Amino acid sequence: MFRFNVVAAVLVITLGMGWQKGLATAPEAHPIMGYGFGHAPSDRELQGWDIDVRPTGAGLPAGQGTVSQGATVFAGKCASCHGATGREGPMDRLVGGQGTLAS
Repeated sequence: MFRFNVVAAVLVITLGMGWQKGLATAPEAHPIMGYGFGHAPSDRELQGWDIDVRPTGAGLPAGQGTVSQGATVFAGKCASCHGATGREGPMDRLVGGQGTLAS
């Protein structure tokens, strides 16, 4: 039984060393196109996702708006991820204290 355990341990170590060597010699993939599918997004494609607004107001369009206009924008661009009142999720809660963006 002891001999079997020693042989098994040597086999596992040998295979493990070979596996690590294979990883070390694997070609490095390009971070965007490494697997031969997909493409780097264009600026136009990114514009649809670049909708964040910082607490300082950065990211808002120039000018001013009303609360009702803001509610319309929130309903159309934010509520699907943050909930109707900013508390429901599934993404980060925007208001409500502990566990929100303010804490």
